[in-house]
Amino acid sequence: MMIRALLRKQLRELGAAFLRSSKTGKARSRASAVGYALLFAVLVVVLMLCFAGMALPLASVLLPAGLDWLYFASMGLTALLVSVLASAFTSYSGLLQSRDNELLLSLPIPPAVIFGVRVSTVYLACLIYLLMAWVPAVVCYGLLAAHPLAGVLCSIPMALVLAGAACILAVLLGWAVALANDRARHKSLVTVVCSLVFFALYYAGFLRVQEMLDDLLADAAQSSAALARAAWPLRLLGGAAAGELPALVGLVLGTVLCFAVFCELLEKPYLRRMTARKGTARTAYHARKARPVSLRQALLRRELLHLGSSSAYMLNSAMGTLGLLVLGGVSLWKADLFARFAQAVPEGVPVLVCCAVCAVSAANFLTTPSVSLEGRTVWLLQSLPIPSWQALCAKLELHLLLTGVPAALCLVCMQAAVQMPPVYFCLTLLEAELFVLLSAEMGLALGLVLPNLHWTSEAAVIKMSGCTLLSMAANLVAVLVLTLAQTNLLKILPLPAVMAAALVLLAGADGLLGHWLKTRGARRLAELS
Repeated sequence: MMIRALLRKQLRELGAAFLRSSKTGKARSRASAVGYALLFAVLVVVLMLCFAGMALPLASVLLPAGLDWLYFASMGLTALLVSVLASAFTSYSGLLQSRDNELLLSLPIPPAVIFGVRVSTVYLACLIYLLMAWVPAVVCYGLLAAHPLAGVLCSIPMALVLAGAACILAVLLGWAVALANDRARHKSLVTVVCSLVFFALYYAGFLRVQEMLDDLLADAAQSSAALARAAWPLRLLGGAAAGELPALVGLVLGTVLCFAVFCELLEKPYLRRMTARKGTARTAYHARKARPVSLRQALLRRELLHLGSSSAYMLNSAMGTLGLLVLGGVSLWKADLFARFAQAVPEGVPVLVCCAVCAVSAANFLTTPSVSLEGRTVWLLQSLPIPSWQALCAKLELHLLLTGVPAALCLVCMQAAVQMPPVYFCLTLLEAELFVLLSAEMGLALGLVLPNLHWTSEAAVIKMSGCTLLSMAANLVAVLVLTLAQTNLLKILPLPAVMAAALVLLAGADGLLGHWLKTRGARRLAELS
């Protein structure tokens, strides 16, 4: 009865997103819950179709050659990787950052039972993510294999085995992240850096896997023989999935034994993590003389501190800054390629360079969630003895600092590669900065018109907000209009006239939005509650 109650509690936590809104913290209506479930189902179907598109070419080449084990080994490792990466977040948040540790420990429940139940939740999440890649692989095998019955029957226990291995790896990965986060002084910055490193490694690994698959498909027989000799565990994994009973039995027994040893070794360390927080940095207070700063600097510093304290805010709203720096670096690294491109279309280079920088900078939407992120403490901002317009200016300056400055640096790097005339470079720089200001003002206006101050998670207003989607769509539309208008006008007007028209259009839009923010927008901020 006790274990059943704990399992029911964990399952409710796992499916809480379907029943409760993260924006307001309130229970969803029946129609909203059904709609959210349908949206999730559509996403799952799309992902499964993507994995089917990956499995079908492999099956069409490997299965006719009798290399069933190599097909299942390839798709099994893919499913395992997807499951581990997707479930590591569940492991870190549900297993190692639970908020009800004190409540559960105060009840007559053995800590081993708590650990076992929470690990079972991670196992269930691993199984769900794994099936998204494993089911399409089995379906493709059933359609193309000459004798698919053994492989289809063995695919069920193999899914359970792979989910167990993914659960062990996901828990260990989440544990490592928790240990690193405990010892970090600037946790948000560490999270951002680790996420960027992970994305870079994932992209590099994806490219490497694509190269290996191309080599494999080019010469399947020779590659499979070399792989079977060099990596016998892959041969065991693929053979078990293809219907070799001794390999399947050995793999099941080995996974069960490893899972039991894993739970036994982590049971006591998990109890220590539940009852203590070791390695956290202690705050030392020192008296020092405060340096007076201007009101503008104080408000901008407030926005910067808010940004630096939220890894979700940095990762989702400021990726354009990284993109601009990368684009500038690539333009210097591949300067000869950019120079050849400039020679091919000399008349359109300023327009295309400007539009490229504007497109990358449009990925930043720092001002859009900034009003909603004030949350229930918006009254603190309203109670300051300052005009509301100055608070809005600080939010605009944050966007200009983190987008306008990198955009200028990117243009300088691209100028070194394409060698535009100085006049055109100055016009391009001015046009890009006016677009950055327009993007900031549009996002701030949308944030004031569609605020959400009653969220329960910052991610609700940063990633899952309709206001954010509208801001991204508005930036995309602005980039498309700017690009299409200038490229079409180049056919009938000289380049200086085209760029002058774009500057007038952007300056007018900036002026109108700025006037609205200074008048009605400032009043809306003062009246929010």
